[in-house]
Amino acid sequence: MIHQPYGDIAGAWRAFIEAQKAGKVRSIGVSNFSPDRLLDLELMSGVKPAVNQIEVSPWFQQNKAVEFNQQDHVQVEAWAPFAEGKRDIFNNPVIMKIADKYGKSTSQIILHWIIERELIVIPKTVHRKRMIENIVGASLRALQK
Repeated sequence: MIHQPYGDIAGAWRAFIEAQKAGKVRSIGVSNFSPDRLLDLELMSGVKPAVNQIEVSPWFQQNKAVEFNQQDHVQVEAWAPFAEGKRDIFNNPVIMKIADKYGKSTSQIILHWIIERELIVIPKTVHRKRMIENIVGASLRALQK
């Protein structure tokens, strides 16, 4: 994955394409590419990334970027789905009200919202209890589809 659209993107992307053709990697992707940078990459190489990892959270929904990627058949992976804990996201009254209504935690509600948008999400936590909560919440949602 190319982490940022800076430096010799064209050279790095060509190397990724060669590695994929040689069978050294299965999929290639990018991170933090805006729609215009993603389009430049595709037009330059004729190869679109399998995934674009962009920040997506309730505070930074990126609706236009998500829509562009999805219409272009590039899978979006949401990084920082919990907004890195900023603005007291786990105690937000609106999210807490939804969580109470459905008997879920605030993190499960946020994960559900992201999964409903058909985004990949890999939540970060160092707390075992939260890991289990996130896995159970995501697993139950996946089984419902």
